Amino acid sequence: MDMSLNEFYKEYADLVSEIHNAYGDEDGIEHRFDPLFKKAGIIKVIITSNALPNPIFSAGRTINQVIYDSGEETNEEFSETKESDTISGGKAFEQIFWSAEADSNPDFTVMKDRLSDLVFLFYSRRNMSEDLNHVISKDLLTGTYRMDTIARLYGMNIQAKGLADEYAIIFTNIQNMKYYNNRFGKDTGDRIIALYGGLLKSMCHDDEYLARPGGDNFVFAVRTENVQRITEALQNVTIMGLPGMDDKPIHLSAWCGVADSSDPDKSFDRKAYQASVAMQIAKSQMHQRVMYFSKEIDTRLTWGNHITNNFDSNLKKGCFIPFYQPKVFAPTGQIIGLEALVRLNEGNGLISPARFIPILEDHDMITSLDLYMLRKVCDDINTWIDSGIHAPIVSINLSRRALYSDTIIDDINNIITETQVPRQNLEIEITETTTLKEMSKLVLLTKQLKSMGLLVSIDDFGTGYSSLSMLMQVSADIIKIDKSFIDACFTDNKSVVLIKNMIHLASELGLKTIAEGVETRAQAEFLAKMGCLNIQGYLYSKPVPFESVRAIIKSGRLEPKENNI
Repeated sequence: MDMSLNEFYKEYADLVSEIHNAYGDEDGIEHRFDPLFKKAGIIKVIITSNALPNPIFSAGRTINQVIYDSGEETNEEFSETKESDTISGGKAFEQIFWSAEADSNPDFTVMKDRLSDLVFLFYSRRNMSEDLNHVISKDLLTGTYRMDTIARLYGMNIQAKGLADEYAIIFTNIQNMKYYNNRFGKDTGDRIIALYGGLLKSMCHDDEYLARPGGDNFVFAVRTENVQRITEALQNVTIMGLPGMDDKPIHLSAWCGVADSSDPDKSFDRKAYQASVAMQIAKSQMHQRVMYFSKEIDTRLTWGNHITNNFDSNLKKGCFIPFYQPKVFAPTGQIIGLEALVRLNEGNGLISPARFIPILEDHDMITSLDLYMLRKVCDDINTWIDSGIHAPIVSINLSRRALYSDTIIDDINNIITETQVPRQNLEIEITETTTLKEMSKLVLLTKQLKSMGLLVSIDDFGTGYSSLSMLMQVSADIIKIDKSFIDACFTDNKSVVLIKNMIHLASELGLKTIAEGVETRAQAEFLAKMGCLNIQGYLYSKPVPFESVRAIIKSGRLEPKENNI
């Protein structure tokens, strides 16, 4: 043998260091091996990008899978290695050959053991890499792909091969998952998600993918012909084997959004975004279980982005304008107050609040608009007072989002203090709540507003959470009967009964009532018979701008006109 054992050890140590430094560099590692092993009597070690043979890894620190040869290189593979027995990915030793001379050398056994260490080290690193790759690419709870992984697979195996038109992206969200988490606890909730993910994986074919972005959301990349099958199956997924359930099943349904297959942008990110938006619309607005992204939705999104992106600049430029609608005491026509209603004018005509308020609410921007409107109204009241006009009480709407603001009371008080507007001229309208949690917040907020010397009214009364019991708890001065009851007063006897009882109960509790959305004399006469004499609606006036309301305030009265609509 033409090198000593000590020399081999030194070369071996250098080689281990080289693997650490050049790991993954196929050519560099192969060339580093060749000279050393030829000196040691070893013909060659071939490093390839094939899969790692499982038998070698499982053999640990042995070298038993090495093929011995009489000195000539062959192309035989390990007899134990099969395609199904491999760990995918990474570089691996494909074959190792020995010379007859090396086999007869007395130091061969020692060197073989050291080479076994080297093989074990190499494969251990590969196995660690595979484990790390699993953590990086898979969701640990469900075993489905992570979003970055499914995006990469979609790009390589679908989009790059021109198959994007043959695939659809589905974004799905489990219905009522919050209920199961609250009822059974987070651990059981996680178990439900894990089992659910496994069932969803079984819906996919070999050339389809499933990912979990997080929470109770999942994303499919499936062939278009399978979309209906999957969205229908998602409406009844049965979960079994939950702890403490005595084998009772849980049946889950889902909201589903499907991307637009006709969109020229075939990227995964674009399609996943479309599917997510369609799912959110299906869930929050349309209340239907499956929604396909469309040009109409795209237009709505574009408009929504326009509103949110330009919101701050529109506030600074004064593009949000208060319009005022009079409130009238019907028997005399006397104006008893105004409601400030916002309009948007970006230079191309007035934009209805129905086109921007829901967007601002969804993006938690509405409270900023409420405070902006309060300041504008305070300035207008001061202008009327300074010009010698008897300013009426003006009501300003406060969104339910304000219930979740820790600073709303301070913000309101600061604006009133800065503008020095008379507090008796302000009324805060708050929409009736829809949940018990909001109810407790509303009770606190109304008490705080009353303590500031402000009038408080409950808007859209009768449409929210436990309206009658709310009257016993909320410190309100006025309730506003919702327009939906007024519209139905001649066609729905239930509405008649409800209106009558709302007016009677409010009167017994010392609260004023005002009916909003009154458009005809017949409606006003009906309300007068029920005991509600305060009217707001197009019968007397539509909302008008600051310049026009001045004359109305000065006149002090309005006559009913049904052609105001």
